[in-house]
Amino acid sequence: MTCEAKDKIRKKYSSLGDSVVAVKLERTLKAGLGLSLAGHRDRSRMAVFVCGLNPAGAAAKAIPPVKVGDEILEVNGIVLHGRCHLNASAIIKGLVGPVFKIILLR
Repeated sequence: MTCEAKDKIRKKYSSLGDSVVAVKLERTLKAGLGLSLAGHRDRSRMAVFVCGLNPAGAAAKAIPPVKVGDEILEVNGIVLHGRCHLNASAIIKGLVGPVFKIILLR
């Protein structure tokens, strides 16, 4: 990812605070992305969080690795921030291609 792209992402999500991380994952037939998703504890807030990782999946092996507790903001340019986790899961499963660019809030 270019510095320009990183700056654009940081600027877009700067109001959220914390650190924004971009990760590139390649889905495998055997383990997929290796992510389990969950919604926010507060049912009135919509968010998508990583609640589990398959050690054999791409997410656990990525550099930097995806961590339990990371909030997923975007996948391949599709904004998931503010969506429910069931909707986000359906969107991710519907994406074609082996490579996924995921923007996380850590």
